[in-house]
Amino acid sequence: MKKKIFIFLIIITIFSCYKEDDYLLSKIDDSFVLISVKNNKIYADGVSSTEVIVEIPYNTKKEFTKITLKTSSGKFKNDKQEIEANISKVVIDGKDKKIAKAKLITSQTVGEITIEARISDITKSIGVIFDRAYPEKIITDLPSLEISNGNQTITLTTKLTRNIGKPSLLTTAKVFAIDSKGNLVGQFLNYSESADKDGILKNQFSLGTTNCNCPNIFIISETNNSENSVIRDTISLIVK
Repeated sequence: MKKKIFIFLIIITIFSCYKEDDYLLSKIDDSFVLISVKNNKIYADGVSSTEVIVEIPYNTKKEFTKITLKTSSGKFKNDKQEIEANISKVVIDGKDKKIAKAKLITSQTVGEITIEARISDITKSIGVIFDRAYPEKIITDLPSLEISNGNQTITLTTKLTRNIGKPSLLTTAKVFAIDSKGNLVGQFLNYSESADKDGILKNQFSLGTTNCNCPNIFIISETNNSENSVIRDTISLIVK
């Protein structure tokens, strides 16, 4: 009888040491791993950011100390698209949690990107929209405020800027020249409307053979802002 009681006590002791929520992560359903972002729509301006947060069960085995984060666009710290984020214990709304988090900075490419979180054999993902960052101001720079009739060529530099960050890639602007009556004048060499990653486009311009009989011409640069309104910059050139 004593032997049976002893065995019974051993069984009770073994089961009392087992905690139902003391998970071995590789064997739990991936629904226990949660991934979220603070903002799921941010400007593709190269500087806007959102925070990626991954939560795992609080009683996950201690050997799991990091979560691998990977993004299809944008970057984490040190300009990397894949990093290992440390898992830390926190208290949120009075509840003990284990989380890993990292700041994701946008690229200038518009579209939906995917962020993956991987721990053990579990991978979870979430989408974030990189929304178009439109120019807020347009500026035209010229080497001189004078131009001669004929084939004298000058470089027109158009700059598209924002108060924060830079315009998204594939942002365009129109550049043209008119006389005082509103007639188009001059000609462009290798004309381009596409700005580079810094929001700059350069065009070569001359009056050519039009022989403009006018005291001055106007160089106009135009683009659209986020409200689809035209913003422009106009510079007057003296014709010599």
